[in-house]
Amino acid sequence: WPEFHNGVAAGLKIGLGISKLDSTWIVFNEPSDEHRTNEYAGFLMALGLNGHLTSLNSFNLFEYLQPKHELTVIGLLLGIAAASCESMNLSTASLLSIFFPPLLPPGSADLE
Repeated sequence: WPEFHNGVAAGLKIGLGISKLDSTWIVFNEPSDEHRTNEYAGFLMALGLNGHLTSLNSFNLFEYLQPKHELTVIGLLLGIAAASCESMNLSTASLLSIFFPPLLPPGSADLE
């Protein structure tokens, strides 16, 4: 967890002076799949806290959500939830409900 928190601190520091980061910048600064770290997962969460993950396109989002590094998925989902907090975006709610089943409506079909 210390590396995760270092990544959050670095992401919050970067995000202060920049109005919007686009999807290209986020993907360009991504480590390779086999080198994804807990620190980068925290960095993604911090980008979401600053509202920068709203610009991440769906193709790149799908690549991040592959089960290669669990903490990256967690950090990204928390960041997306924070970035979309006031938007009432249904696609974000649907995405989060895939990973967090209690968000599904009562009586819905089991996804497994």
